[in-house]
Amino acid sequence: MLGQHAEGGDCSSVDFSSVSRIYSNSFAFLLLDDAKLPQCWGRSGYGGDGCSSGSLQGFNIYATSRAFAAINTVSGAAFCWGQENYGGICEGLNFLGTTDVWANSRAFVAIDLNAQTGLAWGSSTQGGNATLVNFPRVLHIPTTVTSTSQTATTTVTTATTTPTTVTVTSTVTATTVTSTVTTTPT
Repeated sequence: MLGQHAEGGDCSSVDFSSVSRIYSNSFAFLLLDDAKLPQCWGRSGYGGDGCSSGSLQGFNIYATSRAFAAINTVSGAAFCWGQENYGGICEGLNFLGTTDVWANSRAFVAIDLNAQTGLAWGSSTQGGNATLVNFPRVLHIPTTVTSTSQTATTTVTTATTTPTTVTVTSTVTATTVTSTVTTTPT
């Protein structure tokens, strides 16, 4: 047990016997065991308390600096906890069909690429309000072909000495890597 108790430094009550994954934000931790049962610790009100008592099987976990979000895109259900203006409340939002979720330090955004819609919550001044975003326009993916090529050269020099001679050997190796990315709108 190291660090401040209120900042996640005390994990003495946490059962680490079947850890599946551990997530963190700036003030708290979330552990999922093999059955996807959560255990939270850290600063109260910043995600260190209030996590679901049921299994989070089928949920993906995301974090801002002071909140967590557990989102099930198949059922549309979500659990959010932590500081409200950092995304700790998502009650009433439907995440059915969500294809991508991102977080910054104070807000979350969930995108449904198929319906070309988005949801944002958290700090309204730092990304948690997307009412002015035209998601169909933003999410339009034009057809592009990008090709890049990079050549790396390596030179290895070795020297061998005997009492009467010095032999220097240099080996030069060049490798070229080319990558092409093509995207097509759906």
